Amino acid sequence: MKKLLAALICALCLAVAAGLCVYPAAASEDVPEENLPTVDPPTIRVITYFGDCKVGHWLNVFDESYNCTGYVSVVFSAAAPFHQFGFPVIWSGTDERLSSAEGRFAVYEFKDDEETTMKGTPVFAEDVWFRHDSGYGLIVPMEKFLPAGKYMLVVSQLTPRTADTNPYIVMPKSNSLYTNNFLQFGGISDSPFAFYVDFLKTDGIEEYFLPIGTAEQKVFHTDDAITITGEHDGAAHSINDEDYAMLSPVIPDGKVLHDLTLISAPTWSNNGPGSNMSFMVYKWNSNYENTLKTDPVYGGTVKNHLDCADLTLDFEDRLPGGARYLIVMRGTGPMSIGFWNAKFIKSNGWTSYINGERVSPGTIALSRYTTATVEIIPAPTDAPAETATSEAGPDATPSGGSQTGNPSAETPTPASSGTGKGCGTTLLPAAACHLLIVAGTLFAAAKRKRK
Repeated sequence: MKKLLAALICALCLAVAAGLCVYPAAASEDVPEENLPTVDPPTIRVITYFGDCKVGHWLNVFDESYNCTGYVSVVFSAAAPFHQFGFPVIWSGTDERLSSAEGRFAVYEFKDDEETTMKGTPVFAEDVWFRHDSGYGLIVPMEKFLPAGKYMLVVSQLTPRTADTNPYIVMPKSNSLYTNNFLQFGGISDSPFAFYVDFLKTDGIEEYFLPIGTAEQKVFHTDDAITITGEHDGAAHSINDEDYAMLSPVIPDGKVLHDLTLISAPTWSNNGPGSNMSFMVYKWNSNYENTLKTDPVYGGTVKNHLDCADLTLDFEDRLPGGARYLIVMRGTGPMSIGFWNAKFIKSNGWTSYINGERVSPGTIALSRYTTATVEIIPAPTDAPAETATSEAGPDATPSGGSQTGNPSAETPTPASSGTGKGCGTTLLPAAACHLLIVAGTLFAAAKRKRK
């Protein structure tokens, strides 16, 4: 019996040791600082805005004590690590006019809402003194990458106002390329400001900004594509040194102008990088000149287009029916990009312009467009919790319900997979607990037998 008991105790020790090795406590999901990449790996810059940057977000907002309370913020969900962000332009006062100011750039882990988030400690902060009334761009680098996750970027003015000084910082107002479910702007204004983020270039990731939360989904039911022109006539037209614009017909009510495609857009044999293009979309306002005086409703870029591949501008649901739209395109180089001239003239209600001058239908790009209807699928909501019923005794706690048998009992913390709570306060595998019970039983039996 003593040999059997010794063998069981030995087996128990081995089981406990194995349990401690195989079933560790659940590790934190935070990425350890030592595992974060340095700033050396390749990065990709994701720009969040389009159109001209305008003076718009004045951060010189003061309380009754003249302390500055002005700030702007944006919440985003990063799909990959990032190591710096930047702004195309920031304006401020000057030392000569006693209006220069210190600003702070801070990144927080986002928690619930803006107020709760800003009560926490930023994971990065940098203070910068601004002394440039004319404005210029700024890049704010970090020593290491922050891991993928949900963050809030806050830009604030620190310098208070005095009887002799009037410090100010102004952030650039712009149009956002992203909807509110991807970038949520806040602070003194909920309208977008212009910024960009440099992410760690990561295989398999195409969209570096993820949705912030659950949102409604949009399903596009596209109509048959409509060819604007016929076959090309063998002549290609470069748009690197000019603005080429296409004006749509009136889009039917209940539809959206979903996309416009330059068919087989040429790059003059360039299949490497450099054939780039920008575009801006405006709602038509009586004539070309008046239209360009309005703010664009959408815009974007095309990067590294391949020779004679279709070049499609996807407008999603941004161009609703009941209006005409002017799409202005320009090659941004350094390599060429353009379109094929049409051979057979159709136009289908479209008009083209070069540098603001209407041109003959023969200069319309070989192209097609698609309209669509949009189906909105509401965001899912939590179903009402069902009232749990049980025939068990009064101390029973229904699964998923609140515990009522012992009001002072703590809610148990979920253990990691494969573990249970028992044997005092030590986490042990179930097999080890069983061995303890068996060993105790055999030991008691042996003691009774000796008596």
